[in-house]
Amino acid sequence: LISAEKDVCPALKEPIVRIGDPETELLRELQIKDYDLFVIGLIHSFSARQFYKRMKSKFYQASSCPILVVKNLSSINRVAILIQPDDDTKLQAETFLMLFQNAAIAVDIVTCMFHRKVALKRKHLDESPGEKDRAGSSIVNRLEEAGFSPDIIALKGDAASIGDRLSD
Repeated sequence: LISAEKDVCPALKEPIVRIGDPETELLRELQIKDYDLFVIGLIHSFSARQFYKRMKSKFYQASSCPILVVKNLSSINRVAILIQPDDDTKLQAETFLMLFQNAAIAVDIVTCMFHRKVALKRKHLDESPGEKDRAGSSIVNRLEEAGFSPDIIALKGDAASIGDRLSD
């Protein structure tokens, strides 16, 4: 699988193989070495409930670096960078560019504002003046400098609703 993906992402290295509980071993590896990014594959079909459970797991809560979740065995033609309103997005921008600098892909910058039991609201941030600043204008500017034209989207709602929207 790594060999097949190197055409799309030449920055990939050889995999590290560990035996044991996956979350424990992954956290141990992240603590031993200073990683800039952790990439994990996910089966092509997943539900909002699985997404929410995954995001609340010990591994995702205790990770010392950003985590990129990608669908396995599918060609990449669009990438969503998820941020929260107060995120410092410099590392996300630089990591994205390291992986996808010369890729011909569409990019979405998605600001997720999680609320409990609220209907999902979606809007492009350029419809609402001033929101772009809260949505990580530094990442947008950096990606535009690198030749990308990211779509800027804000998603407000409960985790299940946001997970459903992101599964498209």
